[in-house]
Amino acid sequence: MAYDQEYTRKLGSAEAAAATVQSGDWVDYGFGLGQPDLFDRALAARRDALRGVRIRSALSLRPCAVSECDPGGEHFLWFSWHVSGLDRSLHDAGCCNYVPMNFGEGPDYYRRFVDRVDVACLKTCPMDEHGYFNFGGAVSYHKAVTERAKTLIVETCESMPYVYGSQEAVHISEVDHIIEGGAAPIPELGNPHATEIDHTVAGLIAAEIEDGACLRIGIGGMPNAVCTLLCESSVRDLGIHTEMLVDGMIDLWNAGKITGARKTINRYQMVFTFAAGSRRHVGTSAHQRRRRAIAVRPRRLRLTRRQVGHLSMTSRMHARVASSRRSRRGTSSPRRAPTSCTWSRSTAW
Repeated sequence: MAYDQEYTRKLGSAEAAAATVQSGDWVDYGFGLGQPDLFDRALAARRDALRGVRIRSALSLRPCAVSECDPGGEHFLWFSWHVSGLDRSLHDAGCCNYVPMNFGEGPDYYRRFVDRVDVACLKTCPMDEHGYFNFGGAVSYHKAVTERAKTLIVETCESMPYVYGSQEAVHISEVDHIIEGGAAPIPELGNPHATEIDHTVAGLIAAEIEDGACLRIGIGGMPNAVCTLLCESSVRDLGIHTEMLVDGMIDLWNAGKITGARKTINRYQMVFTFAAGSRRHVGTSAHQRRRRAIAVRPRRLRLTRRQVGHLSMTSRMHARVASSRRSRRGTSSPRRAPTSCTWSRSTAW
């Protein structure tokens, strides 16, 4: 490979990479699946030598050693842009600080407003033949982080699915340290069972979705129920343009419901910015990436006026769902419809 010498020069242990962190530094961990493991444990081992290290991350899918070793926050302070269930439990225990963020503007936050990224460590795919480390199922705002980091560390993982798209990788020339993480499995995110209410509301949502609709689906019992109903329906030629790639979308793909044939951009592709789910989810993603049927984009969508008009239909649908639920309760108090499924009637996107 053309980059063998550079790779060998930058390859080192997690302990050596963690030694670059100094007291008072701002350290960024990867988002979701991109959160490092070996580096995290090596940094936690340096606890007594450090004070006031501030760590930013989002959507933690595994416990972090830096939080577990220092619950008082004297050495490490944990900040989350987007809390997972694990982050929420840390927050409630006083061990995690939530940082409000308009997630769609994440790349701009780093490029324009975040003052310092002293050290960043991202879990990535192993380097490819062109010298790139692919962000896999955790693209989100990672490219912007790599642009701002004074010291950039990658922790490779052979289990991370390789993705195609835009701003989905960083070149070895921009990397300071490489940690080889082996083939340990990436974390899974469980799917909660749908409740009776979830099934009822899902029926109202699924009934509104027409052929050629473009979907954005979140995770939870209700989105799962919506996907199940769509798999059993006659709807066809659905498109995906979403923030999160979840198991329900893979079920729709396997059922032949998703073709993207009626999309006006990224036609015939499912577009997402990060992924989380089960191991079968990762396996399907890896298979479809070879066909380039799944494409990834950084978390920044610029919508045309026409597309914004289509999204406004979502609010009207939510209002109808909420109204129906209020009528069953016998109350007129306004309530937000608890759904994570966004859709468009037309072939927009």
